[in-house]
This record gives sequence, C-alpha cells and structure tokens, in this order.
Amino acid sequence: MENGRRQTTRKRPINSYYTNSEQNSQRVNFSNWPYREKVALLKALKKYGHYDMVNVCKAVPGKSKDQIKAAIDMWWKAARVAMLASAGDKQSRDGLKHVPKRGKGRPSGSSKGFSTEKAPIDQWLHKLEESQPACSCSETKLLQKALLYISKYENHPSPQKCNGVDYRAMYEYLYCMLSGYPGKTLNPETAAYVLDSLNDLALEIRERGMQKETFFLDVVQRIYGQLRQYAGKTKTESDLEPTSPEAAFKNFMKTVGVNPLNIPMSLLKK
Repeated sequence: MENGRRQTTRKRPINSYYTNSEQNSQRVNFSNWPYREKVALLKALKKYGHYDMVNVCKAVPGKSKDQIKAAIDMWWKAARVAMLASAGDKQSRDGLKHVPKRGKGRPSGSSKGFSTEKAPIDQWLHKLEESQPACSCSETKLLQKALLYISKYENHPSPQKCNGVDYRAMYEYLYCMLSGYPGKTLNPETAAYVLDSLNDLALEIRERGMQKETFFLDVVQRIYGQLRQYAGKTKTESDLEPTSPEAAFKNFMKTVGVNPLNIPMSLLKK
C-alpha cells in the first residue's frame, strides 16, 4: 500500500518467454545454420538426449556449445508456444463439451466426473513420498520414478485393444523425457495420443482457477520486499554442535601432523 493505492505489477502474457530482440536474434542465427547441421542436431538429440551435451556437441562440430544450447532453447520455447496455441484452439472447438464445476446448489455425493478417489498417478506419487526419507528426492524425481514404475509394473492393456496406443511405451517415453534420456520411437497412434494428452494438460492448467495462488504469491512478494536481512553472529567453537561438520573438521585439524605448517583454517576451507 502506497499513498492509499495498492501497488500492482504488470503480468506478462503466458506465451511470452523472451523478448522480441532475443527471439529475432536466435532465429536469425539459427536460420544461418546449414541444413545438414540442423538434421545432425535433431538426430543427436533423439539419440543422446538434451542432457548429454558432450555427444550432442560432437555430432555438430561446426557449432559451439553455446550455439547448440541456444538452438535447443529456441526449439523448446517454440514448442511451448505452439502447444499453448493448440490448446487455445481446442478450447474454442470444444467449448460446448466443457463440464462445468460443481456449484453450491449441486447436491453432494459422488457422481460421474467428480470422483473423490485419487488418480492413479497421484496414488503412485503418494506411495513414493511415503517410502522416501524426508528431503531425499525432489517432486520432479518422484514423478520420474512414478512414470518408470507405472510403465514396468502396471497391468497395461494391449495396443490392439486401444486403437494401437501402447501405454507401456508411452509411460516409458515420458520417463525418459523427464530424465533427459533419449526416448524410444513411438508408433504413430501412441505419439498422437501423447501430443493430444499434453494439449489437454495445457488446457486444463489454463482453465484451472489460480486466484488464491496468485494472491498468495503477490502478498509474499510484497512482504519479502519490505524485510531486511541481517547476518547472524559468528558461532564460537563452544557454540558448535559436537556432531556438526565444522566441529568434526576442527577436531581433525587438532590431530598431530595433520597441519604441520599451521595454515589458517579459513584458507584450508577454500
């Protein structure tokens, strides 16, 4: 609140990932690539994945690592924009098929489309979270593991019963994509189903109300900007926990013969 007016921040559109100058610069640089280098980069990404930059760079020796990263980043952003645009087109086409949310006047109880049971992917994630020690894995790594275990241990229907869609291969493909590993080639039916599912996911995220989350982040941002942080006082040797790494290091340095030159500990830590 400043002068009786609430401070507002300008929000950037969802499909704006970079400035026009950066976008044009990347496109101009990539347009100068020879066709054979573009094909070589695509084949290398399909074979090695985007995390294995050593082999990817070997496949395109005429370009530097920064140039290759810029090309991958440009493709990724273009794919995101195309996916969001496709989700927007599907929203306009399927507007009549949209199921409204349960209103206040709607009677309580289970009904079709409003099941209280968790989705299978949420059940897998819940089991993995229970089996992991606290703060041992991030949510992204748990999602990777869930997709891998689903592909290996779920009882998937045969592709013949699902119009050619191979669910086992699809979950394994998603696991590889999240892990940065090269994914296996999917058959046309499964590939089309994956693209449609990603478009539906983007549409679901855009339709989902995020007013509470946006308000919370806005409040936290304003509070964080008003806080001042001060460095705490340096702990003395008596204040250290006996089992802490600093205490163990100090006890180790007191051992005879470890530091015959009496080099200061501050320099040894570096």
